[in-house]
Amino acid sequence: MEHKAVFLDRDDTIIADPGYINDPAQVKLLPGVTTALKELHNLGFKLIVITNQSGIARGILSEQQLDAIHKRLKQLLSYESVYLDGIYYCPYHPEGTIAKYTKESDLRKPNSGMILKAAEEMKINLAKSWMIGDSDRDTLAGKTAGCKTILVQPSPSQAEIKYTAHNADFTASNMKEAVNIIKMHYRRDEKPVVTITLPVETPAAKPVIENKQQPPVPTIAIVEEQAKEPVAAEIKEPDEKIDSAHETDNKPEKHYLQEILHLLKAQQREKMFSDFSGLLLISGILQIIVVFLMVAAIWFVIRGNPQHSNSAYMCLNFATVTQLIVLTLYVMHQKR
Repeated sequence: MEHKAVFLDRDDTIIADPGYINDPAQVKLLPGVTTALKELHNLGFKLIVITNQSGIARGILSEQQLDAIHKRLKQLLSYESVYLDGIYYCPYHPEGTIAKYTKESDLRKPNSGMILKAAEEMKINLAKSWMIGDSDRDTLAGKTAGCKTILVQPSPSQAEIKYTAHNADFTASNMKEAVNIIKMHYRRDEKPVVTITLPVETPAAKPVIENKQQPPVPTIAIVEEQAKEPVAAEIKEPDEKIDSAHETDNKPEKHYLQEILHLLKAQQREKMFSDFSGLLLISGILQIIVVFLMVAAIWFVIRGNPQHSNSAYMCLNFATVTQLIVLTLYVMHQKR
């Protein structure tokens, strides 16, 4: 089974480059790198670092130091649950000071040796893979190997010492933008192609319809029967498929309409039950008392007895206070 991969340059692509790094403490991840690598992993890409390390040939660091640096890199990534599938490096340089490493090598970018080696060892389909880097050495190595390439443009302070890539397929300002480019192409490549076959009139039926000089009547009847049957079958079958597809497409709509209807009914039932409350019950009872007090006050006034005048005023006062309480309870019910 073949895999797809994203090959990544190391310095100024996933970690900061202060110069020749020879101490694990110098390893600093660039902003947004862990999130970008997670997204690439979720898309099914293997993550492989491809890096030139001429510092070994120049005597600036040893392979043991480089191994410690890469362990630190993996450790920092693991804190964010990001894991590399491989790290390939080239220690060779023709102008080195260490004889063992002073030579030309197909592994050294812009050559594609490291990418081809990784593809062979991990069974990677290079046509579905990408190379991301910050110089033309990276993009040229990727294109030579058969990958699509993205140049992460260097910052202005680095522009003088880094190459400018003219051969990249795409350019991005950072890793996040590079991942967005890959995601866009991934969705386009993975999108299924739907083929619709329309019914076609059979050649046998056409001569029967167009030819004016027909054979004898019995022969015509036989030919028409034979021609009509396959045509009817061919036309009917797609119609049934279209109808069934239409019914399938309508199923979600019917489901949503049923859900909306159910919610409306539930809301209506809830409103019916919520219309009755203790506040309304109390206010109704008090309203009856108000009416009773008003009737009593009128009765005392009609009697015309001076002794009953005070009773009439008391009834009116109680009725007024009680009516205010009723109004207050009603307002409270409305707010609820």
